[in-house]
Amino acid sequence: MMPSFLSTLGMHMKNLEEALNKNNLMQVGKAGHTIKGAFLNLGLNECARIARDIEECGKAEDAAIDYRAKIDQLHHHLKDILQ
Repeated sequence: MMPSFLSTLGMHMKNLEEALNKNNLMQVGKAGHTIKGAFLNLGLNECARIARDIEECGKAEDAAIDYRAKIDQLHHHLKDILQ
């Protein structure tokens, strides 16, 4: 079950990246919401907090937020998990 979940998490991270690359902040927010739930299910509370920030700011279409930095933080936290 865990390998499947990690694969799905990887796809969600890819979706988040694609939304950011398209500068679609609403989609960034939706992707943030999706991964927030996944992180909470795994007990990754710090990652869930970052995802919540991405979700809320994206859905508010706040262009002043450095989404790249937040996504990079998630990648840093997940580097050992998603290898």
